Amino acid sequence: MLRLSLSGLMGLVAVSAIGLAAMKAGSAAASGVATGIMVTSLAVASLGAMVRTSPAAPWRGFAVFGGAYFIVTFLRPDLGWEERSPMPAGALVARASDLLHPIPERPDVLAGSVTPRIRLDEQGNPVIYPRSSPTSAPVSERELEEARRYYDARDAYNLAFRERDKRLENSRRIAHASLTVASGLVGAVVGRAMAPSPGGRRPSALPVDP
Repeated sequence: MLRLSLSGLMGLVAVSAIGLAAMKAGSAAASGVATGIMVTSLAVASLGAMVRTSPAAPWRGFAVFGGAYFIVTFLRPDLGWEERSPMPAGALVARASDLLHPIPERPDVLAGSVTPRIRLDEQGNPVIYPRSSPTSAPVSERELEEARRYYDARDAYNLAFRERDKRLENSRRIAHASLTVASGLVGAVVGRAMAPSPGGRRPSALPVDP
């Protein structure tokens, strides 16, 4: 029977809590740390499975379960990473990342569909579009201020979308790295439960003297 020890349960809770916090941050540094912990855990478990004689089953279970999840998600992202992947974790991770990093709100200044007739160059100087002509109306200070506010909001809005895409990618990588370690911990529990007892088998009853 599978029995999760207190230390194993605490390990799963710790991995889940740290993983969620790192997913919320969505930074490249958090992604790098999570990936490093995942690779180190798999390497240590694989080494323990090869060199340990007893108890080796938990190490082997961690290496097999964690390695299987790593292969499916990181080496075959079409199977376990993408939002429409056949593996359930792919869709769940994608949904969780979307909830942790919502779409940026559109600024009110961009709500209208009318684009200012003024274009700004790289220095922020006004340029009449498509071309200035003697009949063009002069640019007022109010129009110039509105144009600058419009383009500043548009640039900030586009930048927020690009930053969100980066955080989503980092968040999904962190989630799958955390799930790799969590799968390894589950595999360690399964391996310990499946390991034969010392002596080959458990005695069914105490010996009876004739």
